[in-house]
Order: sequence, then structure tokens, then C-alpha cells
Amino acid sequence: MTFTETRLQGAFILDPERHEDSRGYFARTFCQRELAEHGLEPQIAQGSVSFNRTRGTVRGMHFSARETKLVRVTRGAVLDVIIDLRPESPTWLQHLAVALTAENGRSLYVPARFGHGRCWPTPKSSSSGGWPVRPAEIHTRSPSRRLPWELR
Repeated sequence: MTFTETRLQGAFILDPERHEDSRGYFARTFCQRELAEHGLEPQIAQGSVSFNRTRGTVRGMHFSARETKLVRVTRGAVLDVIIDLRPESPTWLQHLAVALTAENGRSLYVPARFGHGRCWPTPKSSSSGGWPVRPAEIHTRSPSRRLPWELR
């Protein structure tokens, strides 16, 4: 996997290294050792799937004080939005939107104490990832946050 740090401290985009042949491809999407080598929390507490029937569905903004997330799309596309909620961070209250699609195969590593929400620009899309067991929420349309929920 290729790890690219985003402009938000501690958040990474992970791109799979696809090994292709006539049958299709194989790519690793999770490796505890590789996460640890990049200084990231390698323990994911749980795995979940989210499916959305209609275009424009918004879920989140959820956050957890203790759990990291590794999010990827398994069908369709999602605009994944994260916000740094750590007051001691140099990127505190900054946000970032990342397009994840089944085609690009990207994953987004979301550190603990980040807000996380998603908007689906395509119908019948699904994503998988580790989600907080008991998340707290920020209102997704909060004018003070100016979060980028535009559909592309």
C-alpha cells in the first residue's frame, strides 16, 4: 500500500498496489504491520458496512475519543469528510474532503478524535470500515463548520 499524509495531521490516504493479470487484480487493503511502520494505530475495533439507496445521502459527522477508522468504498462512490477535533493539534478544526470510489480502491485512515461524515454522490453505494461503537455527533449542516457536502 502507498501511504499519503493529508494536510490534516495524522490522517492518511492509503492506495492499494494492484497486482493485475488476465483474471483481474489482487491488492492488500489492510496490514497491521504497514500501519504500525507509518506510526498509525494498527488496531481496528470493529468492521461495518454502510449501504445507501439514494444519491445525496449524508451520514455523520461522527467522532470517537478512542477509536481510529479505516474507510473504503466497496460499491459506487462517497465523498468522505473529516474534521480535526483535537484542540492541541496544529490542524484543529480544519476539514478535508476525499473522494473514495470502488474504482480507485482508496482507503482513508481517520485518527481518533476526528469527526467523520460521508455523502454519497451515486445511488446504491456502499462503504466499509471500522466505526466507533458509541460515537458522538456534530450536526452535518453546521454553518460554523462550512463542510463541503456538494455533490460532484
